[in-house]
Amino acid sequence: MKARDSNPRLRRAVVGKFPCHTISPVLSTGDRVLITGGACVAALDAATGEEIWTKGWKSGQLSATLTRSTLVLAGRRSRVYGLNPLTGGTKWEVKIRG
Repeated sequence: MKARDSNPRLRRAVVGKFPCHTISPVLSTGDRVLITGGACVAALDAATGEEIWTKGWKSGQLSATLTRSTLVLAGRRSRVYGLNPLTGGTKWEVKIRG
């Protein structure tokens, strides 16, 4: 969206390709837009909207935040995941004990 108005510069349908039922707030690395929904996360090219990578799990609801170099996902079976936002590769995984 342009800063001065509410007209989107890019509009892209992700339904059908993106295996999620809902899409939560967007995170950005600058050149990538990261979206989560249900048990899925995907990276889109910020300039074109093209899908760069998608990662999904069979079930669950994920919450996401972005640090300088890690996309942190939490909420699936008491696990927290650290993903590389450029590739979608898993950097680390921790089971939360409680």
